[in-house]
Amino acid sequence: MKKKSFIFISSSVLALSMGMMVTAQNVGAETATPASVSERGSQNGEIVKTGVSGTCKWDYIKNDDNNYTLQFHAGNLAEGKIVPEGINFWNCKNLKITFDPGVIAPENCSKMFSYVNVQNASVDFKNFDTSHVTDMSCMFSGSICFLNLDLSSFDTSHVTNMEDMFYKCGSLQSLNLSNFDMTHLQNNSTVFSATCSLNHLIVGPKVDLSKGAPSYGTIFEVPMIGTTVPGTDKVVTSRRWIATSGYKQGTKYTPDDLMSLKGRDQVTVYDWDTTPASANNYESKAVTRTINLHLPDGSVSTDRQTATIKRLINVNSDGTITYGPWSKAQWNQYRPQEIPGYEPDQAVIPALSVDAYCWDTTIDVYYDEVEQTVNINYVYGDTVVGTQKYTGYVGDVITPNYHAPRKYDIVSIPEESITIDGSGNQSVTVKVEPRITQSSESRTAVRTINIHQPNGASRNYQQVAVVKRTIYTNMVTGQKTYGEWGTARWDAFPLPNFVGYRPNQQVQTQEVDFVTQDDIVDVVYLKM
Repeated sequence: MKKKSFIFISSSVLALSMGMMVTAQNVGAETATPASVSERGSQNGEIVKTGVSGTCKWDYIKNDDNNYTLQFHAGNLAEGKIVPEGINFWNCKNLKITFDPGVIAPENCSKMFSYVNVQNASVDFKNFDTSHVTDMSCMFSGSICFLNLDLSSFDTSHVTNMEDMFYKCGSLQSLNLSNFDMTHLQNNSTVFSATCSLNHLIVGPKVDLSKGAPSYGTIFEVPMIGTTVPGTDKVVTSRRWIATSGYKQGTKYTPDDLMSLKGRDQVTVYDWDTTPASANNYESKAVTRTINLHLPDGSVSTDRQTATIKRLINVNSDGTITYGPWSKAQWNQYRPQEIPGYEPDQAVIPALSVDAYCWDTTIDVYYDEVEQTVNINYVYGDTVVGTQKYTGYVGDVITPNYHAPRKYDIVSIPEESITIDGSGNQSVTVKVEPRITQSSESRTAVRTINIHQPNGASRNYQQVAVVKRTIYTNMVTGQKTYGEWGTARWDAFPLPNFVGYRPNQQVQTQEVDFVTQDDIVDVVYLKM
């Protein structure tokens, strides 16, 4: 058992300008309240996430039994990967990517569909507008899911770069390029490199295969005689391609001949030269790779990959039997199930070629806990002005020591304790406001009373009145606001009595405000 510990990190960001906002150029995703897809006029299912790529809105839809659809609506797609960040395919059995009419691809489609690692995925390109695209380099490189790619709807008339467009598409078997235009390619030396399973190719008159293949390991190499064509009951009968329809139908070509072929003036289909296999002329051997996932709860989930290899059996006229070479097959790349808060000790089990010298094998995958981070975001308006980070493992309960950023005060009531989940993006929002301090300012008004006595002597008295107002200071912006001025007063002043004399005036009570000026009152005694 690992020793669990918490790490506290605090940081703050002061926003002196209100209204600051962070935007993202590419793809945004947010969790949506489950709703019927029919609200968008689409297919039946439940929207589990929505977002925007460029100006295209998208929905991630759960159909049934872990079958999902990623649907893009009309607009201009952003550059970058087609799969938005935040979508996890670990529990996805089948994925379909669709485009509504009016979806326009960006000029740069480099790596857009690369490494879409879902075992059963298909893309419907019929509404995907590529008329503005100039760069398709690495567009499908490394994807293990496009057994069949129908790109007949692609407009490539402006494309100048297709380098590594299908690089390492090792599972790709069928490719339709019937409307491709490769006349403007500039960087084009490795369009078809490392697509070793391709056995069905549809090309139009503007496809020049010599432009797309490197000198090493091209797609045009046909495997050994007797090799079973993946997904069929056919076996290779010669190491040649055959035009099964179109230009010079029925003609067979070596890989070099196919690359250098000129004069194709129509859409043509090329296939490996094969013949149907029968139970009487070949034998097969199944080789299994067993993958045991040792899950965190102690259970074991087992997946098996079975590859079948075959070889021809020829009965000679003298009764003896001659065996052809064993074909080759493949165990596909395997990605262990993702479990929130844990990581497998093998992130990827690589694809492996299977031949007659391979045996059944077992691979055990174990899961380790991954330390998780909880972000406590102190938010003013739409701006994060400070953060605290706590770490721990899934299921741990932490009690944060909430501490607002300098010059801010907490105004919401945060959670007393937080249970760490395995989402990898757990956050808690705490509302704050700038701290407001109070001070005051005052004005003084003085009334001077001069009493002139009958004997000629004078005495002076002063009355002081102070008026005040409150000053409120925003500690973040420094902005000050002012309260109302208060009031004060000069009280009535009792005058002394002199026998036989009376004062010329009485000194009455007087209200004092912030505009009152200093005053002088002269009291003179008159003989009665």
